[in-house]
Amino acid sequence: MPRTKQLFADDLAVGFVFRGEAAALTSEHFSQFAALTGDKHPIHYDAAFAAKTKFGRPVAHGLLLTAMTALGATSFSEALEDAMVALVEQQMRFLHPAFRGRRTNARVRSGLKQTVHGRPYRDCRIFSRTLESSRQADIERPARLFVAPQSEV
Repeated sequence: MPRTKQLFADDLAVGFVFRGEAAALTSEHFSQFAALTGDKHPIHYDAAFAAKTKFGRPVAHGLLLTAMTALGATSFSEALEDAMVALVEQQMRFLHPAFRGRRTNARVRSGLKQTVHGRPYRDCRIFSRTLESSRQADIERPARLFVAPQSEV
């Protein structure tokens, strides 16, 4: 299997965008998330309970959606194998609900290049959105990635 073309800090110009592969939010994902985390709140799993909420149906747990669209869950992480030093900071804002049966994907947008302790990093924003939606994003996740320039690898 051919190796993914490697990217380095210098390749991630401001505004660089990577679009991840789409994945469907399935009942199996919901169940596996509950089994893994112990979070069994009925708003995520009980259609009768969820029907009485403002969502009207079971809503994906925000951390499930975060996990399914994480940087490491995309092929973008394969392109950073040689250069990725660390993901040192991650924040999340849940902007809109996502529902079972929807397809979602991640989009990574590169921000400013800065230096901390002599190491280059990129402020990147990771967005996920349901593809059936016309909204911009369901989750916005500013992240700080330490990515090495090719000269340091």
